[in-house]
Amino acid sequence: MSVGGKFIGREDNLLIIRNALKKLEDGKGSIICVSGESGYGKTTLLKQIAHESVNDFAIISIYVQCQAPIGNFNVSNIQPLYPFAKAMEFLLNRKSLSAEKQFAINVGMTALTAIPFIGDLFYAIKELGKDWRQFKREKSSETSRRVSSATADFYDAMLSYADKKPYVVLLDDMHWSDSQSIELLNLLAESIDSTRILLICSYIPSILETQGSPILSFLNQNKTSPNITEIRLEPFNMEELRQLCKIYLPDYITNREFENWLMAKSFGNVGVIAEYLLYFKRNNPFDENGNLNQNFYNDEYLPATVHSAFSQSIDKLNDEERNILSICSAEGVEFTAIVVSHLLNTDVVTAIKKLKSLQNKTGIIRSKGAQFRYGIKTTLYEFTQAFYHSFFLDSLEYEESQSLHGQIADFLKRKFNEANNDNIKEEIAPYLAAHSSESGDIETTREMLLLTAKNAKKYGNTEIIQTAYDNYKKLTGESVNDALNLEFSSLITNITHQNTGSNEGSAGEQQTGQQQVFFPDFVNARRNVVENFNQGNYENAIEIINNFINENENKLNIIEKVELISILIRIYSEIHEFEKADYEYQKCVKMIEKIDEPIAESFLLNAYALLKFEQGKYEEAYNILQKAAKGAMKLSEELQLMTLSNIALVSSKINPRESEKYVSVVRKLARHLRFEEFEKEFFN
Repeated sequence: MSVGGKFIGREDNLLIIRNALKKLEDGKGSIICVSGESGYGKTTLLKQIAHESVNDFAIISIYVQCQAPIGNFNVSNIQPLYPFAKAMEFLLNRKSLSAEKQFAINVGMTALTAIPFIGDLFYAIKELGKDWRQFKREKSSETSRRVSSATADFYDAMLSYADKKPYVVLLDDMHWSDSQSIELLNLLAESIDSTRILLICSYIPSILETQGSPILSFLNQNKTSPNITEIRLEPFNMEELRQLCKIYLPDYITNREFENWLMAKSFGNVGVIAEYLLYFKRNNPFDENGNLNQNFYNDEYLPATVHSAFSQSIDKLNDEERNILSICSAEGVEFTAIVVSHLLNTDVVTAIKKLKSLQNKTGIIRSKGAQFRYGIKTTLYEFTQAFYHSFFLDSLEYEESQSLHGQIADFLKRKFNEANNDNIKEEIAPYLAAHSSESGDIETTREMLLLTAKNAKKYGNTEIIQTAYDNYKKLTGESVNDALNLEFSSLITNITHQNTGSNEGSAGEQQTGQQQVFFPDFVNARRNVVENFNQGNYENAIEIINNFINENENKLNIIEKVELISILIRIYSEIHEFEKADYEYQKCVKMIEKIDEPIAESFLLNAYALLKFEQGKYEEAYNILQKAAKGAMKLSEELQLMTLSNIALVSSKINPRESEKYVSVVRKLARHLRFEEFEKEFFN
């Protein structure tokens, strides 16, 4: 535990992690799982490591805390890859890495991989989806080798940055994490010792058992892995308790009787010990000789529980201050200045002043700085202890709680309706569902659950659809047969057919619609190709593609094959090996001529247009892209952006005035998708 800059206890645990940091410096990554009940010091340990990794090892450190439920609604169910998205957001915002221009970021986090643009840009588009509430079944040995496209993108991105510089990701409260994050964790675990990434995850064991947390499957599957270490935080022993007493209580003289009483009350729980000591710091239990006061055990104010100790410690708060903290608790363990100002019916500056005053006076809350939440950049706050949040939340009467959740839902609904960006709407949806559910607004909750299910389908997450439907049925019952229920039922029917079909046929045949899945070797190969291309190592890139396709012919699905060959066409066109580029194109045409695979066709047409463009055949390139544009209308907006960008570049050689129209459309679409890096490079 850290008090006044001093870290107490956990020396053995720190030694294990410090050794892992030393190995990371030598290029060997690992995963460390830290378990311990609430109040055992998991967060403090992780933050200590964050501090040491930066100051003692000069290694990038990223701390992310998974989100706790809002009321009875687990928001993490429908926030896909949330902890890793936050980690990537940190990396992407680092000035030293921004020049890479390999990835762009929006509120919901969009990862980019290699797509053959005309010009020197390699961008790709894969969307990240929402994930499900509980991890209901283990992955089979077959499916564990194949992952969703979003997971593959994150894997690719994380390895790409690790190649530049090692880093540590500290994932706190992973018992609330979504299943897709665990899918990524499993994928990283397969090769973590050959990467420069150290992952440290913390979790509460009791929640794993009661909530069916996804990380439980990860722990079970990797019990014998040499690259995964488990640290179990134990209660403080008497010596560690004594050290805390000396720090919290001025002039403390060792008192065995007091320490025994404190140990009996706290069971060695670090957080509980600290809360009692804060109480005794204000209410000295000792006489001038360091002995317990005579009436210590008979004192009517002696706190029987930690909650009563905390209750007495806030007696000095006035009614307004208690009311503000109770209002904050309605939004969640984390809360925002923008929402609090709305609930207090005041301006944001005034709300922040009140929150700052409470932070300085009590230490019950603390600022986490400006962050994006609900599509808005606002100051984010958190309760410093989980039971602080519980205390103030429980202090609300039923009607008060329902009213506050209703006001928050109304605020979020307004932001949702005002949003012109689908990514922002998708980010708001889980919070709006949670607060609507807590306020009793069943209709809005149903709508948001359906939205998350649709989003899950778009992003390749099938289980979230089922879980969202399970939650949906709890709200509506089996007998409801309205339009929303019929739409949900249709989604469920579709994924049931997909899941049934996924056990049969080849990997390529398992691809349906616009879903893409990749396996780790493909992701690595693609990343190596892109890096070699960007460095001008064209022969190396060509060799990697040809060898990989030959060695994995039966593993690759049709989209994977076409994507690699499209990049090959891109490379041959770049070095003016036009005959080879055309040969690869004709080979791909035969590959997809008898199947309906619009994503593969989009890749191929854009790559073929590039070939014609490099040959100076601008009219042919333009006509090919017009055909691609028609097909792209049914695809994602990101793939539309790829094609429209190429049309804008090609038409600049034919009709500059017409090109300006396309440039305008591309600019608007890039802004809509919040691809700031792409827009910056494309228009420069």
